[in-house]
Amino acid sequence: MNTDANAGFWPSGGSLSTLAEAFSYTLQKLNALH
Repeated sequence: MNTDANAGFWPSGGSLSTLAEAFSYTLQKLNALH
């Protein structure tokens, strides 16, 4: 994963749990598109 490209997406200094929440949130958004 290119951290520079995703710097604006992931929370700065995000913990592992924060990344997991962001990932889950993204999946929910993608599922909502279908």
